[in-house]
Amino acid sequence: MHPANAHRVVVIADGEPPAPHDPASHALADAVHGAHVLLVAPASAGPGERWIVDLDAREAQARRRLHAWAVVVAAHASAVETEVGDPSARLAPVKPCAWVMAFPVPADASGSSDPPE
Repeated sequence: MHPANAHRVVVIADGEPPAPHDPASHALADAVHGAHVLLVAPASAGPGERWIVDLDAREAQARRRLHAWAVVVAAHASAVETEVGDPSARLAPVKPCAWVMAFPVPADASGSSDPPE
C-alpha cells in the first residue's frame, strides 16, 4: 500500500515505450520520477484481428507491452504496479479514482477532455 500523499501516476501503455533518445522518454522520466506508477495495458485487438477475437493473444500482447514499459519506468519510479486492462483505453484502468494522471489530456474541438476512441 502507498501513503495517501504519495505522488501517483497512471500510464496507459497502448503502444511501445518511447526510445531512450526520444524527447518523450525524457518527459516520461520526469513525470514518473519518484512516483508510485500504475502501468495499464489495454487488451486491445492485435494487427489483422478482424473476424476472430483471440482474447488470450490480446492479453499476451498486453503483458509484453507491460514488461517493456516496466523496464523503462522502473528506472525512475519508486514503485511500479502493472495490470492488463479493458480493450478500451477509457475503461482500462480498474482503479482510476486512486491515481493521478501525469499528463493533461488536451481538449478536442467539442471542448471534451475525453481521449478519442
